[in-house]
Amino acid sequence: MLPRDPATLEGIAAAWQATTDALRESERRYRELVECSLGLICTHDLTGTILSINSASANSLGYQPGQGVGRNLRDFLSPDKRHLFDGYLRRIQEHGHDAGMMSVVAFDGTTRIWMYRNVLSRGADGTSYVLGHAIDVTDRVAVERSLRETIEQRETLSFLADFSDRLSPLVTFDELVDVVQRLPVPFVADAAMVHTAGDDGSVRLTRGVHGTALHVPALASMAATLIQSGGSTTLATTIGGATAALLPLSLDGRVKAVLSLVSETERHLQPSHGYVVDEMARRIRLALDRIQLYREAQEANRLKDEFLSTLSHELRTPLNAIFGWARILGSRNLDSGTAHAVEVIERNAEAQIRLIEEVLDVSRIITGKMTLASEAVDIRAILRAAIDNVRPGMQGKRLRIEERIDEVPPVVGDGHRLQQVFWNLLSNAVKFTPAGGRIELRADADERHARIVVIDSGRGITPEFLPRVFDKFRKASRGQLEGDRGLGLGLSIAHDVVELHGGSLSASSEGLERGSTFVVTLPRQAAAVSRTMTAAPQRTSS
Repeated sequence: MLPRDPATLEGIAAAWQATTDALRESERRYRELVECSLGLICTHDLTGTILSINSASANSLGYQPGQGVGRNLRDFLSPDKRHLFDGYLRRIQEHGHDAGMMSVVAFDGTTRIWMYRNVLSRGADGTSYVLGHAIDVTDRVAVERSLRETIEQRETLSFLADFSDRLSPLVTFDELVDVVQRLPVPFVADAAMVHTAGDDGSVRLTRGVHGTALHVPALASMAATLIQSGGSTTLATTIGGATAALLPLSLDGRVKAVLSLVSETERHLQPSHGYVVDEMARRIRLALDRIQLYREAQEANRLKDEFLSTLSHELRTPLNAIFGWARILGSRNLDSGTAHAVEVIERNAEAQIRLIEEVLDVSRIITGKMTLASEAVDIRAILRAAIDNVRPGMQGKRLRIEERIDEVPPVVGDGHRLQQVFWNLLSNAVKFTPAGGRIELRADADERHARIVVIDSGRGITPEFLPRVFDKFRKASRGQLEGDRGLGLGLSIAHDVVELHGGSLSASSEGLERGSTFVVTLPRQAAAVSRTMTAAPQRTSS
């Protein structure tokens, strides 16, 4: 029963009015909070139809608030993401909440990225609706994407630089195959393998890197097709859900092998990584070109060596005859003019024979056919014999020689070849030291090595030429070494002969007009008895 007391009725009415006013004030504040919030707030029903949207949400997309109400949220999503909306509604109903990233299209057609957290709620009448809260993270996502791309670009450039560095010194095809199947894993691909072509047309799989047997048959079939067709372009394909790129490796005008890169990872071998694969292919082609040029140079050097060896042998026979007959004629009683002519013939024939012997020595060293005697050699006797051979030249130029030859134990080697080494060093010192200069010869030994040093006060060696002073057929410019008529083989032969004895020959100079120093180090007899005194074939360079 309602109270009839007017005072009581007035009190209830006042309380009701106060409550109503409080609710209205609370609603006003809530609406004001929502409308003025920097956050993106909206509500939608369980089908996605928008019930309300605050100004921040509408302004973020370039709309007025009223333009969004009544439309479905699905229509604002990026076309490529709309198929995900049904899953979002299902999760909201099943779990009562959902969170994640949402790509929405603004009024001007640009895409904005919202990070949202939405919850399921109920109205006073029990109707369910979704209350959505989001923030616009478009700029943050762009910065993060740019940062990732920068890091990826740095990693890509670092990988390609390392790839080039590994390829640059290679001179054989087998070395290249080993590098290209190891280096791409794991940056470019999850697995790498190489199929090589045999001379009989067969295709053989070399040892792969992290390869699985699952894809091998398909890759072998495609590699065989590339080899038979002689294709030169990279083949991109998919195999059982994995992505693959096949790079043909061509040499001598034909495909000799195929590099297969396989990835189970989405980011690998995708268009974003296409640049890396293309750059790898380009660098591999450059390396193959270098290998081809190296092989051609090797073949040209081999033909050159064969030609020089054959020519030297053919020239030595008539020159020996000329030299022999000149010596016979020189022993006769001849008038002064004839005797001088015979002397000139004999001297020049002897010089030519020496040059031919140098060429033959180089040929023997390169082909590994120089065999050295293995005997105890008295270094002091060898040095004095070499000095006697160059003494006439020293006297003619008034050169002083200072000898500091200690007691040097014997070394094991070929006495004739070692005398050739020291004669070459001393004759060079005589040749390039001006008249009145000085030559110093030192010899000493420690427990394991004998050391012989030849120092001159001559023209010296430029810093640019010094690293190549022992190269074959290499001579300094005529301005520096005027009067040098040799082939540039003497120091090269001396260097190789010393190394065949298990020793070393080094050169140093402070520059032009500062003299030069040559140091020979040879193992003593006890350290050398087990060495085989036979040369091994050398790689030649053009």
